[in-house]
Amino acid sequence: MRNDQAGSDRPDVHGRKVKPRRFVAGSTVFFPAATLYAIFVLPASVFSMLGFTGALPALASTTGHTHEMLFGFALAVVAGNQLGPMPLLRLALLAGLWVIARAAFLFAPQSLTAAVANIVFAALLAAHLAPRLLGAAKKLRNQALPLVLMAICVSGIAFHLAPHAGFTAAGHTILTVAVLLFALLMIFMGGRLIAPTVAGQFYRQGGKLDARVQPRIEGGLLAAMAVAAAASMFAGEPLFFMLAAVGGIGDV
Repeated sequence: MRNDQAGSDRPDVHGRKVKPRRFVAGSTVFFPAATLYAIFVLPASVFSMLGFTGALPALASTTGHTHEMLFGFALAVVAGNQLGPMPLLRLALLAGLWVIARAAFLFAPQSLTAAVANIVFAALLAAHLAPRLLGAAKKLRNQALPLVLMAICVSGIAFHLAPHAGFTAAGHTILTVAVLLFALLMIFMGGRLIAPTVAGQFYRQGGKLDARVQPRIEGGLLAAMAVAAAASMFAGEPLFFMLAAVGGIGDV
């Protein structure tokens, strides 16, 4: 990804030269950060859960491990994928909040600092993505992308608000919902990546793929996973597992 600058040096209304704002793609920061964090946090989590170290209390439990895989690693990947070119200072603010959130949660997962840092990062990410994505999605099924991204950010915020609001037991349910939301995001993105790739391979082999896009099937899969996410909160387990299995099989 290249770095962009908005405009060139030009005088303002007072005749003074205005330095152009520097724009940097989110992928240049968050993709390397997510990669390095995954390299570190996975073995650290194994060592913590096996009792080899107590330096990172958050990773000593499956809940903490899941939180960091979803809202630490995966959400950073989402930020890198969805944040286009943006002012350097704004990107630095988001990246700094992400780093603070990771450090605070790893060393003091129940602290107010960890909660605030994670909440503010998710809220700012959602606030940046929502206007651009909602305005760009013209078809109904394409609205799934911004809605799922917003729901993922909301689930991250809810996870940290719940214990401070007296709903500590809700953490497991929120993480389950987040897993399904990320699965829903993978279904959506996979539908836009796999079909063109397969069509290109057919073309190179002298063939032709007639049904590149199947909006009804895609819409049905997205709806099934969305209902599964809702069922994991309000309904019994059989409905949740059935719909999640439908989404998984259909994506394959």
